[in-house]
Amino acid sequence: MADCEKYRRALALENFRELNRELNKEMERPGISEEQLIKDMEKTKQEVFEEQYGQAIRRKTS
Repeated sequence: MADCEKYRRALALENFRELNRELNKEMERPGISEEQLIKDMEKTKQEVFEEQYGQAIRRKTS
């Protein structure tokens, strides 16, 4: 079980690092402001939430 947890954490850390690399690329893009980046991140966060949980929530409220 400990090995599984170590693997899960290593995978999560690698995913975080990849996200960080992509975010840094976006920040280097000319013309993007911090405010726009935050807005884009919030939109992406909502899209991911909807993709992951939206269907289950809609079933519960129906």
